[in-house]
Amino acid sequence: MSMQDMLEVANLRETKSKVLESAELTVKDNVISFAGTAMQISNVTQVWKGSLPKKSFPAYPVVVGALLGLGALIFGMSGGGGIVGLLGLAILGFVAYAIWKHKSQMQYYAVHIELNSGRQVSFTSPQLNFIDEAFAVLSNIICEGNKGNKRYNINFGSGIIIDQMNDSSNIKVG
Repeated sequence: MSMQDMLEVANLRETKSKVLESAELTVKDNVISFAGTAMQISNVTQVWKGSLPKKSFPAYPVVVGALLGLGALIFGMSGGGGIVGLLGLAILGFVAYAIWKHKSQMQYYAVHIELNSGRQVSFTSPQLNFIDEAFAVLSNIICEGNKGNKRYNINFGSGIIIDQMNDSSNIKVG
């Protein structure tokens, strides 16, 4: 399988970055594999940890919804009909829910891997201490080029790092 085929499988070809939630990453010999994709450690230019930006707030639909809801509520209260007023109240309730839902987004942290091509893969977890551990393992492997042929399974969903070369060193974080 060519690198181009692997990038298509990982859906990295169309976009510059890919965010994987609860993914499992495996390091074996000189290869990092995840979600049906494999990449050579030598193709990694940098690894860093950080938070993922929260999704942007959909201001235009919310403002339009608020104006429509307010207009319908005022129209309904001024004698235009109780159903229209209730519809306006329902729209305003939905707008308030959308604002609350956006403000209460869970903050996710990630280990980001950037390839020579400029493409980026981010592995997320809500557990900051697990991200610290996963980053330490990955950065050590990449800095030394995995010359020790280490083998790791890093599960970002369950927060477990398994050193396959040393069965007694399973790290459970979180």
